[in-house]
Amino acid sequence: METWTLEDDAEGKRIQSTTSPIWDTALMLEGLCGAGIPRDDDRLRRAAGWLKERQLFGPLNDVALYCPDMQTGGGWAFQYDNSWVPDIDDTTAVALSLCTQDVAALDKYWFVCATEWVLGMQNKDGGWSSFDRDCDHEWLHK
Repeated sequence: METWTLEDDAEGKRIQSTTSPIWDTALMLEGLCGAGIPRDDDRLRRAAGWLKERQLFGPLNDVALYCPDMQTGGGWAFQYDNSWVPDIDDTTAVALSLCTQDVAALDKYWFVCATEWVLGMQNKDGGWSSFDRDCDHEWLHK
């Protein structure tokens, strides 16, 4: 628990429930590319490689459990060691940042898988939820 705790005199004790390295790396990659860092800079290529290694494939996740047609995977999760809950916002953030870093990405296997995964997560009503398909009941928003 101490790993997740920060304490100081001004604010007291605060707990961070999780870290967000996938999200953070995707945003940094996008920002650094936008700031003019050359796309072939070794630091950007390493960040892109790190993200690609964390793409989730296979049937062992929450989405595949509730959406059997989504068995192959292709999404990304928010934090370390979370192979159980890939989500729409992290998947799109990673895919966009990787496409910004590598304009040829649209033809790459990981991008095709991510795109198919996101499209497969679309709700029947046309929208998307972060973690679940068809989790769009009005009572959830009241």
